[in-house]
Amino acid sequence: MLLFLWEAGRLPWGRWLGLLAVCLPLWLLLRDRRSTPPGEARALLFTLLGAIVYLGVTVPRPPIAAQMAREGVSFQMRAQAALLLRYSYLMETQTATSPLITDSAEHLRRQGLKVFGEQPPNSVTDARTARLRALLEASLGRLPAARQAIAAATPPLSDAEQDVWSTLLADHPPAAEQVAALADRVAGLHLGWQGDIALYQFYRRTGHDAAALAQRIGSSALTAVMPALIAVGLILVLFVAALALAIVGISLWAMGRLKPLPTSWRPMSPPLLEGVVLMLFLGHTPLAGVLNQALLPLVGGNDAGKVAAALVAGAGVEALALAYVILRLRATGVTLKEIGLTRERFWVSIGCGVAGWIVVFPLVIGAALISVRLAARFAPQAAPPSHPVINVFAEPGAGWLIGLVIVGGALVAPFFEELFFRGMLYGGIRRRWGVWPALLLSSAVFAGLHPQGVIGFLPLFTLAAAFCLLYEWRKSLLPGMAAHALNNGLIFVFLLLIIPSLN
Repeated sequence: MLLFLWEAGRLPWGRWLGLLAVCLPLWLLLRDRRSTPPGEARALLFTLLGAIVYLGVTVPRPPIAAQMAREGVSFQMRAQAALLLRYSYLMETQTATSPLITDSAEHLRRQGLKVFGEQPPNSVTDARTARLRALLEASLGRLPAARQAIAAATPPLSDAEQDVWSTLLADHPPAAEQVAALADRVAGLHLGWQGDIALYQFYRRTGHDAAALAQRIGSSALTAVMPALIAVGLILVLFVAALALAIVGISLWAMGRLKPLPTSWRPMSPPLLEGVVLMLFLGHTPLAGVLNQALLPLVGGNDAGKVAAALVAGAGVEALALAYVILRLRATGVTLKEIGLTRERFWVSIGCGVAGWIVVFPLVIGAALISVRLAARFAPQAAPPSHPVINVFAEPGAGWLIGLVIVGGALVAPFFEELFFRGMLYGGIRRRWGVWPALLLSSAVFAGLHPQGVIGFLPLFTLAAAFCLLYEWRKSLLPGMAAHALNNGLIFVFLLLIIPSLN
């Protein structure tokens, strides 16, 4: 109720209605010591309806988080286009020239331009994206479009750099005696691999010897794409391991050695579902914003600091909701052990979680490919899946903030998310309506609340469903936490390897 009074007078009437519908039933449940199952069911129904009303009339993400998500998509677009461009030059410079190689390289560059969707070349972008768009356009012979991309950089490039790009992208190249001076000017701008490719394109177009430059571009491109090639190899290994584990698992199941552990699902749905609603509710109140703003001076105001502060503030909100659930359960003589937070059979549970993740990994990849195909057909304007934490790894000099995000994303987030989405949301619905309604509803909520967008929904749903089945099988949250931590940790390792070469 204090939160309702806090926001009173500052919100549109729709939020008033949602806040009242959320707070009042929760308050009635807390004060009613003799609540009956029908009364708790009615209060829970009103609470869930109130949460839907409140979240429906509230901006889905705070402005800062929405901005970070857009920047994450921008970086992801740039990373994908950069990989395609650099791989095309790896093919072109490290293999014998042939029509097939030339056509393949041009296809990769056209795919790189498709990453930008329908955005025209003169769309306002940051400097690195503008240079990348110019290189892609110039590599396909579209010099006017390349010049438009450079001119659209914001803030504008320095006069010295604009002058160099004007020369590199000119329809009529300078005299031969000016080429050496041009190469010195490009080197003085410290553009890295982008400068090398720009100069290589210029040499090829003007008939100058580019053998030494081609060798340097090829070596640099190989270093950049190597993490992606390693990732492809790891995916193939995981597919083989998943097949082997699936065969072993089916055999053991047929022998009766992998049956679900026996347990009694004691009726305690209301406090569990209240905890989930409270966690979502607190994340959209000024409390989360106050925590976020209080942490920003400690972590810095750049993109990395914003993401780190949001992660810590989110963990604080989740801890408050968890404390509420613990108190509610203790009032009825129940602990969190009842919902699967236990250290019993610890290493067996960890092993089951790792094996479960390996088995479901090919299904997640397949779901991602299906989502991409469906989006290309029915929602071509949908943004590619992204997450704000990418900004932390992309931020130059993020330093210790990267470590904070890794700990938060690979340890803290799996702990809280498994507790709330599997132990409480799935567990609460499971106790009322059975396995499949609980699996479908909790997995849909889990996937929908993540910021990966429409294309990321199906693979996240698949992953969440697997975590639910692990929970149902072992009656413990540890397997899901282990699988969740492994999934996030491998993503972070990949980002650590690939992002420095793309920047």
